[in-house]
Amino acid sequence: MDHTEIAFKCNFAHMDPETRIVKLRRVDREFPHWGLPLIDVLNGMRVPGSEEHYITVLHATEHRCGVKVSGPNLTDDITGTDPLKDNLPLKRVVPKNKDNPNAVKTAEVVSYCKY
Repeated sequence: MDHTEIAFKCNFAHMDPETRIVKLRRVDREFPHWGLPLIDVLNGMRVPGSEEHYITVLHATEHRCGVKVSGPNLTDDITGTDPLKDNLPLKRVVPKNKDNPNAVKTAEVVSYCKY
């Protein structure tokens, strides 16, 4: 990794897309059957709305993977999304310091929305 990249430890989870409630923070044990093809689709994907950034995804074990986002003006000065318990809403990524333009940009890239 270099200064243009940030990385995350991720779990594939079940989330209700309308309510953004994370029903299960860990998907079932059958993940390799359907999840590995999903990882192949995500790997190398350009970030919608920010085509200068792209995603690298590597399977780790079971429902876990590593996600790297590459591109200009990224920082780790953002919050996470994990609600830490089932049946809670996915947390929104926000910059820890709203005066840091790179933190604002990174939050936008990671969450696909503007603040």
